[in-house]
Amino acid sequence: MSPELLQLCNQPISPLFWDNVRWEVPSGWHAHVPFAHWLIANLQPATLVELGTHHGVSYAAFCEAVSKCKLTTRCYAIDHWQGDEHAGHFGDEVYDEFRRFHDPRYGTFSELIRNSFENAVPYFQDGSIDLLHIDGLHRYDAVKNDFFQWFPKLSTSAVVLFHDTNVHQREFGVSRFWHELCETYSGFEFLHGYGLGVLAVGSAVRSPISDLCSLTDLSTINAIRQRFAEPGDH
Repeated sequence: MSPELLQLCNQPISPLFWDNVRWEVPSGWHAHVPFAHWLIANLQPATLVELGTHHGVSYAAFCEAVSKCKLTTRCYAIDHWQGDEHAGHFGDEVYDEFRRFHDPRYGTFSELIRNSFENAVPYFQDGSIDLLHIDGLHRYDAVKNDFFQWFPKLSTSAVVLFHDTNVHQREFGVSRFWHELCETYSGFEFLHGYGLGVLAVGSAVRSPISDLCSLTDLSTINAIRQRFAEPGDH
């Protein structure tokens, strides 16, 4: 295990305790904000893309970490901001509110792209994305399609996040697709906050993320899960 993971198990790590800047809006992602901060600080992606942003809890966490760490990451949130059968449907007020929050804070390195996931694919070069967060429609076919449409865009150091891996109702298919991917790639799954899958897709994923995704000892896995779940619950 890397020194970073050993340290994570045994003592506080500052990114886990950074503020959740979107705490006031509803989201199933609040519990994973500490991990989002830690992930950005350690992965240091050159390009980050999120598919499905809604109120922007996860995306703001990514951007906040980019800002705090003074990284040169370019960030892109892609969503039509109309909702779907799982998130519910809504009007322009959600997009408008998030843009008012986003632009003055992160507008120098982040862009909100109001488009479909499919239509946005050609805007990105092959092999350019280091972190891809898939959080759109959660049906099995939709999640699978999102992954394989964007797969050519992933870099050799790419990590892919899947939210709601621990939801087994309302025709959510993320869990099924996640377990299929884990037969090919190494990954780590958090069970709290509806589940979050962390998949090491690239052949040269940075440590300690690569170490996290390669863990097999159950006691260590549970310790890591608890370490992130505790600040997330607060």
